[in-house]
Amino acid sequence: MNRHFEDTRYYLTRAATTAKRGFAAELEPAVTRVRELIGREPDPPAGRLDEVSLDPRAVRTAVVERATDVIGTVRDRVTARRGNER
Repeated sequence: MNRHFEDTRYYLTRAATTAKRGFAAELEPAVTRVRELIGREPDPPAGRLDEVSLDPRAVRTAVVERATDVIGTVRDRVTARRGNER
């Protein structure tokens, strides 16, 4: 049963991503016209360097938060599985 939910989640995510791309493509001419009227240049595409935080404290905090979430999830799964075995 869990596999069905995973499959459904996958396809819903895929549909949402496709819809987002479609909306962006449809609205691009309007956005370009508005930017020309305002005099604002389009944002440059985000590069890999832009995605990396240069603040080591922020990176450390994000890693610790993510690790805490993963550890909590694993603990919950182990506890649930142990409960089902008895």
